[in-house]
Amino acid sequence: MMSEKHDEYIASLRLKINNWLQSEVGKRNRWSKYIALTPDIFQLLCRLAVEKRLDDSQRARIGAAIAYFVSPLDLIPEQYWGAHGFVDDIGMAAYVLRSIDPEILSDHWALGQPASEIVNEILLSAEEMMGGRIWQQIQDLADKGH
Repeated sequence: MMSEKHDEYIASLRLKINNWLQSEVGKRNRWSKYIALTPDIFQLLCRLAVEKRLDDSQRARIGAAIAYFVSPLDLIPEQYWGAHGFVDDIGMAAYVLRSIDPEILSDHWALGQPASEIVNEILLSAEEMMGGRIWQQIQDLADKGH
């Protein structure tokens, strides 16, 4: 069961991203397809954090990805880049989610395209979305949560 604070965070995240997607910058951003999924990816992480079929190591990595999402310290800060600044957050999430059984992912994913496919698409684009140096730093941070 998700808390009221969690629901408020998701709603504010969804509003911020939807407003950005309707802006000229958002409409032109080539990664907007993935940025639009940010609230759903965050919600997936939160649901998986309490998933009993995952081991402690997997839950720790998920916890690290959640902490990265909510931390004001980002490698690509949203306050400067707008919603484009979420590419590092979704990259971190995809890197962590890549090792979760696709069936478990689908049990907690409400959108049409399977979560495992979205994760793979993000991973294939991650280096280009955020640059090689930042992508490596994201992977290193995620691996420390392991």
